[in-house]
Amino acid sequence: MPDSGIHHLVLRKLGERLAKRFEQLESIALENSVGPRTESLNSFQRFLESIGELEKANPSLFLTDEGHLEIAWEDAAGKSVQFEFQNEAIEHYREATNFEQVTPIENLESFLLESELAANS
Repeated sequence: MPDSGIHHLVLRKLGERLAKRFEQLESIALENSVGPRTESLNSFQRFLESIGELEKANPSLFLTDEGHLEIAWEDAAGKSVQFEFQNEAIEHYREATNFEQVTPIENLESFLLESELAANS
């Protein structure tokens, strides 16, 4: 179970709706012994610590069959933007450009700066 720090980050960066969704995913994990894998939670928390607020993008939060968290939203053109949080990496997809990349977690900050998602951009 993640610590309260990640709950605060989800609320602050993604808003109340996704904070509730995150809690739902945790409840599913407790009830069914499946849910977000620790490695996915670690990558997700690192992502949240590094980005600006995304609530205005109206993102959705999912749990993949592999136990990875995934966040997705539509860009200004209505095209999908997706991030899947894996073990020590984040997979990123942009439908508008058909761009797909797996970024090692240690390269996250430079990747986010390039994609204009960093907290200070």
